[in-house]
Amino acid sequence: MTDVKRVNKRTQKVAETRRRILEAARNLFVGDDEPAATMKRPWFRDALAAETERMKTIMSVRPVTGLALLSTGLLAGAFGYGAVNVQTTFNAVPLDVRLTFHSALMQMNGPVMQTTMALAALSSLALAVLTRRTPRFLAGAAGALAVASFLITRFGNVPINGQIKVWAVTTPPADYAATLQRWEMFNVARTLTALAAFVLIITLALRTTRVRQAGHQPELPARA
Repeated sequence: MTDVKRVNKRTQKVAETRRRILEAARNLFVGDDEPAATMKRPWFRDALAAETERMKTIMSVRPVTGLALLSTGLLAGAFGYGAVNVQTTFNAVPLDVRLTFHSALMQMNGPVMQTTMALAALSSLALAVLTRRTPRFLAGAAGALAVASFLITRFGNVPINGQIKVWAVTTPPADYAATLQRWEMFNVARTLTALAAFVLIITLALRTTRVRQAGHQPELPARA
């Protein structure tokens, strides 16, 4: 079954559930002769339980989605700024200036970026646990990409940062240019993985919003 058919089927089910609950509420508060009997009917109990479960899921998914959007967006923005502006500036200044500034910048960035990467990965994976089908796939993929950004940083950029820190107070080796080029390659790779994670979370949030709007039925059903 395609995603569109699943969404339509789920939307129809949600709409029917809401219709029944609203009908029951109308009967209870607008003059049904047997409100207690209505509440005891199996369809009413099932509909109320389904709607309650749906609301619980929404209440838990929304804040996690917000945190995932915020953290992946910050991660992609920080890495993107570094790749477009900072990295270009590194190449435009003398080597001794670059090495000194690079060492100081990475020392300040370390705790901030590690925290942001952890939040992006954990919130995305938590969203994958709370959702199903396509949203679960999108969130899981975003979490995996955030983890990839961390691994690239930890095993690619960080070791080179250690070398640059030494070079800043001594003399760079003859092959320093190749090492700096590898750092830039890792920097671009982690920027792309972070950006892809952000795009996936945006897609998930937009898709979820469309499904909720399609299933929204605010008006009370007409009294027979």
